[in-house]
Amino acid sequence: MREIKFRAWSQGLMLTMPIYGYFGLSRFFGFLKDGDNIMQYTGLKDKNGKEIYDGDILEFEIPDYCYDFSVEKKSKSIIFWDDSSAAFMEKDINGKCLPDDMSGDMMEYSEVIGNIHQTPELLEV
Repeated sequence: MREIKFRAWSQGLMLTMPIYGYFGLSRFFGFLKDGDNIMQYTGLKDKNGKEIYDGDILEFEIPDYCYDFSVEKKSKSIIFWDDSSAAFMEKDINGKCLPDDMSGDMMEYSEVIGNIHQTPELLEV
């Protein structure tokens, strides 16, 4: 079962708080204001063991055994929540969806290098 965690980008700060049960969840959301950006933990970790959240920017290198020529072999990608499929998805910075297997085993080739709120310049090509 995936651990449920959130963090939020609020007024120039990244807010994190341990969430234990309903009370902790309501306390966390009670601190937030309109316009704050909430990011949910995907349940995945990068090759260094760092937790991956919605809005994180990853750098990855696709190994030869599953190389897809529609994306760069070494690229940056963004984790985002796709409401239509109710799942976390990954897109390269040019907007192309990455292969479905990026969600699990491929994380061993990925590294969190920032997020869309604190380091948006990483998305520049």
